[in-house]
Amino acid sequence: MKYSNLIISLVLTILFLLSARNNAMNRPSFYSATQGDYSIEYLSTPKVFEKAPYTIEVKIIGQLSENIFPVVQQIEVGQSNFDSPDNYTTSKMQLVDSIEQTYSFSGTAGARGKKTFYYFEVHDADGNAKVRLTQSELEFAPYALKYIGHVPLFILVGHILLIFLSVFFIILAAVHAISFLRGTGSLYQVAQYTLYAVIACFLGGYPFGVAMNWYAFDCVWEGVPFGTDATDNKTQLLFAYILFALIAMFGSLRNKPELNLYSAKTTGYIALGSFAMMTFVNLIPHSIQFSKLFTEIFCYTFISVVFILTIYPFIKKQLEK
Repeated sequence: MKYSNLIISLVLTILFLLSARNNAMNRPSFYSATQGDYSIEYLSTPKVFEKAPYTIEVKIIGQLSENIFPVVQQIEVGQSNFDSPDNYTTSKMQLVDSIEQTYSFSGTAGARGKKTFYYFEVHDADGNAKVRLTQSELEFAPYALKYIGHVPLFILVGHILLIFLSVFFIILAAVHAISFLRGTGSLYQVAQYTLYAVIACFLGGYPFGVAMNWYAFDCVWEGVPFGTDATDNKTQLLFAYILFALIAMFGSLRNKPELNLYSAKTTGYIALGSFAMMTFVNLIPHSIQFSKLFTEIFCYTFISVVFILTIYPFIKKQLEK
């Protein structure tokens, strides 16, 4: 094995995981809104540990008084429709620093897996909003504060390590696939690293992923058909493709390339497809949420296409007899 292939794969793996981390939706982000003489600035707090006290601060720019003051509009999940501002409870925020003009509200987190939605306004004495700050200026989109549980270190480290290995082996398989397509490598090595990627992705995504979900969010698995969580579905779609890639080149894994489902050249491109699929799911921000309908249509369509690509060679052979 060339050390250059290992180094390239390791560097790309680190870059991929750093990109995924920076692309996550559950990282603090800066928001601001200005209307007239007033502005609200906020560095978001995406999550807190269950049953722990928390304090959230914002900065108000503008002249405040007893008749003009900042408020937080808040609602717990399950109480009523959180998509409508009419269902939120108004609470006056407390002054933290008069020089910096920072204000806060506090609370105690509920059970893991639950969340509270909230947004900020500056009100006058009649309850009219001078300025409102939500996640989007185009539509009503409140902030969500997730309550998460403590994940045992063994589960957390195991999950991260296995995901790291799955990315590493997918990249290593792609590097060797490029060498094969150039006429200097073998499909056996491509198949071998694809097998390692399938094992690591399965263990990291399912046993360890399920444990992560249970300890952090009090759920088991939110990928289709059990749920529409984008993070679980990203793992599921990637696993479905690399499993197809492994089946397609299973002959090469046994040093019998004639048993592969597709031609040698096509098999090399299928291995590169694993890298392309991993890149695609990596571009989808971690913890982003899509609509239930879109998620189900996309996931079921993709899985169906992968299934058809897997069984097509068998059907073709039967028809040719």
